[in-house]
Amino acid sequence: MLPNIYLFTKRRLIDLTFLGAALLLLGGLGMLATLLYRQQQDQEWVIHTDQVIDQLKALEARVVDAEASTRGYVATGDTMFLQPYHQALPQIATRLKTLTRLVADNPGQIRKVQQLERVVSNKIAILSELKRPNGSAKALLPIGKQRMDTVRKHIATLIQVEQQLLRTRQQELQADYGATSRLIWLLLVLALVNGGWSYWLVGHEFNRRKEVEQRLESSQQRYRSLVEHLKVVVFQTDSRGRWTYLNPGWENLTGFPVEASLGDYLVNAVLDEDRLSTQQLLEQIQAGSWPPDGSLLIRFRHRTGGYRWLEVLMAGTFDDQQQFVGLTGTLLDRTEAKQAQQALVESEQRFRAIAENVDEIFWVRDIHSPTFLYMNPSFERYTGISLETVYAHPLAFTQAIVEEDRPLVLEAFMSQQPRHAFRFRVHHPNGTIRWLSTRIFTKKNEAGQLTRRMGMATDITAALEKERRLEESLATERSFNALKSQFIATASHQFRTPLTAIKLSASLIQRYLHSGAGSVLTSKIHKQLATINHQVMTLTELINDTLTLSKIEAGQQRVELAAIDLLKLSEEVVSLFENREDGRQVELAVQGEPVRVSADKTLLSHVLTNLLSNAFKFSSSNPQLSIVYECHQVRVLVRDQGIGIPQADLAHLFGKFFRASNAGGISGTGLGLTICQEYMTLQHGRIEVASTEGEGTVFTVMLSLAATE
Repeated sequence: MLPNIYLFTKRRLIDLTFLGAALLLLGGLGMLATLLYRQQQDQEWVIHTDQVIDQLKALEARVVDAEASTRGYVATGDTMFLQPYHQALPQIATRLKTLTRLVADNPGQIRKVQQLERVVSNKIAILSELKRPNGSAKALLPIGKQRMDTVRKHIATLIQVEQQLLRTRQQELQADYGATSRLIWLLLVLALVNGGWSYWLVGHEFNRRKEVEQRLESSQQRYRSLVEHLKVVVFQTDSRGRWTYLNPGWENLTGFPVEASLGDYLVNAVLDEDRLSTQQLLEQIQAGSWPPDGSLLIRFRHRTGGYRWLEVLMAGTFDDQQQFVGLTGTLLDRTEAKQAQQALVESEQRFRAIAENVDEIFWVRDIHSPTFLYMNPSFERYTGISLETVYAHPLAFTQAIVEEDRPLVLEAFMSQQPRHAFRFRVHHPNGTIRWLSTRIFTKKNEAGQLTRRMGMATDITAALEKERRLEESLATERSFNALKSQFIATASHQFRTPLTAIKLSASLIQRYLHSGAGSVLTSKIHKQLATINHQVMTLTELINDTLTLSKIEAGQQRVELAAIDLLKLSEEVVSLFENREDGRQVELAVQGEPVRVSADKTLLSHVLTNLLSNAFKFSSSNPQLSIVYECHQVRVLVRDQGIGIPQADLAHLFGKFFRASNAGGISGTGLGLTICQEYMTLQHGRIEVASTEGEGTVFTVMLSLAATE
């Protein structure tokens, strides 16, 4: 009995042992299947993450192509530059759709991709607006760069998250590989207990493990190849800010070897002037207050002694307990962009220093539309129209242009082939009218197409005024020369005629005296002496008038204005003509109540005497002198019924040495009326003339009333 019981017990024990091993093997196989499934899932996630990173890089490259294409077109106006833009648009849309599909399982990444899609759409919308033929120059302004930098920042943020996910999944995959390896060895032992069939299963799974390891190694190699060939610096630090990883891009950008830099502090690589801001940035990241897509331009030292402008995009790494364990990020070289920006700023400063401090108006406008791209402040100073107004309403500048000149300016402004130079007038804010001389220039691209129209307007008012004064001076000089010639001709005639008569009369007197004819010759001698006396008086009158006029022009004529009795003065003047040989007299008439006038007695007496003398000289009837007293002035009219004055001569009647065309046979110097007009001006009065040829002439003298005490 005992052996049977022993055998039974032994068999049961073997069976139980085999059964237990089989159950363990089955359980192990289940666990192995679970691990293998998880390994496959992790491997797919690794590949999936690589695809997301590739799509992000490709998207960034296409946006850069589109932006560069549009910038080239806006800067040159050449449509050839738009070809890459049109090629990039469908590729950008495809990349965004692929990204949306790839991150569909990650809500956080979905939101970031949606943000990226909006940013890219905004950027494409701007580029689409700028590629139009009549687009503005906004692509060259800082906003274009800011929008592009926003796209890069969003892409960099997504890449950082995907890289972190890639490392996490690779670590999980490595852990699964270790667990799978240990389980496989356990299953191998169990397979030896349970039989050869387990060997095939374990061997098969081992081969699969090898395949997964090879795929993981291939993925790691591709990731290392990608990172190590990037021009961008990829880095990691520990919690104290010391470098723990730097890709080869570090040495390319800074000149410092990667091996020598690992273990050193990040802030030691920063220029001294930027260390404080860098330290503050690290503290914000460690505290969790720095935005995930935040960036900062920092100057990093270069091994040669200079520095490079690097854009730092980084985020903090935290463990499961949310403890800060280090930094992960990238460094982008922005040195050339920064230098170009500084050069652009300096160039713009130099341009503005010149354009905004010159008196000339300077502008730049679009070739396809009347839009002003730039207008310097001189425009506002000359027109009173604000720059904001002319930018918003380009034709508002015409409000300042003198109405008669607007058609000329508008034609030049709107024409496709404008005038290169023209002049026009504007209303200055100070109330004056200014003359502007305008020059138009055009700019062409390499294809010979017009891209910009520029202009400059210079204030030539002062120059024109100088020209006007010069013309007036030349005209005055010509007038003086003509007057001199006229004076010489007149004076030579006026002097020659009396002198000839005097000479002839003297010769006759001498002959009469030598002939001894007695009393018969006495009357002839007296006649000749009378001729001599008359001619001497004529010469004296001419000389006196010339001297008087010279004295007036030199400002040496004395004027003593006083309240005088005009009626009494007129009676005294009239009395001078009472004993004429022809018996004619002056007819004096008075209208109104006599009052005193403000005048110089001597000068006014000369004026009235000259006018009455002319009335006697150019008529055969009695001249009339009428005094008309009015409320605010007194008029003295000297009227004759003589030969009159031709209408064409009236405008020149008061000119020096001028004589009417019908007065050739009547003696006179041609200075009498000129002196009368000057005398009336000195007395703050005036003299006017009205005449009809063949009917007579009326001279009107107007005097101011004397001030009442």
